[in-house]
Amino acid sequence: MKLSDYKGDDAIDLLADLIDPISVICQDEILQKKIQNDETRLQIVKYLLKAHKHEIIEIMARIDGQDPKDYKCSALTLPLKLMELLNDKEVIELFQSQGQSLTSAPFGSATENIEEIEKE
Repeated sequence: MKLSDYKGDDAIDLLADLIDPISVICQDEILQKKIQNDETRLQIVKYLLKAHKHEIIEIMARIDGQDPKDYKCSALTLPLKLMELLNDKEVIELFQSQGQSLTSAPFGSATENIEEIEKE
């Protein structure tokens, strides 16, 4: 099942379950550098599998509707499922928007534009 297949209450429950492992992965500075350096998805998958085994298992198990303690995957299926997740349009948009908000510096004060409008 794809992450974007979840809708309504199921999507909310899934999101609640995924916040912790995704937060751990998103805080990884090495991963952020790999993304900024435009490394391939395959290189990123390799890094994630080595550096975030527990988080990946937790995410993939939850998406597949299984308990992470009981989740079994093979050496072939897990990378394929992870690649599928990273190719999901909505997931890509989420990480691209997060990357932009983390790396983009603000252009000035948030009230600067409002002050200009008020002067007119």
